[in-house]
Amino acid sequence: MLQVPTRIQEFETLQENLGGHGVRVVTYLLGGRYVCIIESIDPGAAICRVSAQSKLEAIRVGLAQAEQNIVPMPDSLPRADVVCETHIDRIVMEISGAQVSFTIQEFLALSLQDRMKHIFSGKLLFLDGHGLAIPVGEAIELLRSTPSASLI
Repeated sequence: MLQVPTRIQEFETLQENLGGHGVRVVTYLLGGRYVCIIESIDPGAAICRVSAQSKLEAIRVGLAQAEQNIVPMPDSLPRADVVCETHIDRIVMEISGAQVSFTIQEFLALSLQDRMKHIFSGKLLFLDGHGLAIPVGEAIELLRSTPSASLI
């Protein structure tokens, strides 16, 4: 019978900046090998997972692989720093080569299934009143705090 290691040891997380994106680096020891998972903080998605004999090697290989997988943030698109008064002014999405713009109310009027499909497509751009991009994770929190939202 095959023995599968199930005990995780030396679990550790740290945050780094990679290509303008905040990433979380998760490392742990499992069955004699170190595992490194690099994931995006916003939105929380795994970028890569590697294993190696040493922790430092796993991190080195993981960061190198993540650097190849991640798309650098464009310098031309300023991001809004979310503070208490930040709000979503409009939501923009490209559909069949044309940009479609939604207000929050129009977006929330879509079925939950359609809202989730659009959010997970990765093609939504959330903009504040100054036209600055709001990171997706923060935009979802803003949507969730909207009084009329039975969303997400």
